[in-house]
Amino acid sequence: LLSQLVGAMGENLDPADFANWQSEFFAQSWLAEIAYDLDGDDYPAPRKAKNPRDGFTQTSVCKIAMALNQTVTNAQVLVMPEMKCDRPEARMSVFLSSETLDGALTEFVKALRTQGYLVVDKTRQGVRRILLGPGRR
Repeated sequence: LLSQLVGAMGENLDPADFANWQSEFFAQSWLAEIAYDLDGDDYPAPRKAKNPRDGFTQTSVCKIAMALNQTVTNAQVLVMPEMKCDRPEARMSVFLSSETLDGALTEFVKALRTQGYLVVDKTRQGVRRILLGPGRR
């Protein structure tokens, strides 16, 4: 659902505003399972927390990104408006096996780059932001 919401907003917002809108949206303190743990599973958690070691098989990279957004509090995986999440070529399989959530983010970035996606990965003021685009595949 989160992936569909972000994708729909990408089709309706000015492309220049889309990444900022996502960042502001994910920073809202009222968003359960993004800003705080509603279901008691200890996630979302800081990047230094233990990684649940999730695996994804032929899953949209946008859905993987949104799953990470729901797992980590001090990181955001943002999608460029040009990223067409529902296309078959936007799928990948990955197992995030690192010890920490930050390591899982690093594994995701590495897998994306290996698959030819455009990825910008920066940390500012303690928040890691990963911007994902279609690149050349």
